[in-house]
Amino acid sequence: MKNIALTIPALFLIVACGADKIDQEHAAGKLVWEANCQVCHMPGLAGAPKMGDKEAWTKRKAKGLEALHQSALNGFNEMPARGGKSELTDEEVISAVNYMVAKSTK
Repeated sequence: MKNIALTIPALFLIVACGADKIDQEHAAGKLVWEANCQVCHMPGLAGAPKMGDKEAWTKRKAKGLEALHQSALNGFNEMPARGGKSELTDEEVISAVNYMVAKSTK
């Protein structure tokens, strides 16, 4: 019984730390999205999947995150590479994609 009492708080700490890392990544992605991506992804301009459109993002996510990252980095259909923001780093673009997928496929 004593081991269980020690294990439960330890598991909570591990889960909380993991969640914190994910929240930090999404916070960075949210900032990039707000400053750059929302212009097209809120209204769905030029066929951009709207933020929160679970069906559209689930279809895209099925292709794999790496495919989504490459589309965002290199351009896809009407979307220019890096959403037309050449100053964005790979990490910033990937973070924004991960944020949109996470917020749109829950």
